Amino acid sequence: MKWLLVIPHFLVLCFLLLADLVMTVVAFFTILISGRYPRPIFDFSDRASP
Repeated sequence: MKWLLVIPHFLVLCFLLLADLVMTVVAFFTILISGRYPRPIFDFSDRASP
């Protein structure tokens, strides 16, 4: 029965992975345009990445 608790955790991790992927793409283009890595995106990616 405890294995049911894995499902919500897995869904949250999938969402964080997707959000991290999107933020990485946004950061890539921001770096190309401005030459700087935005601090909020860095902080998010630092905490969201495994």
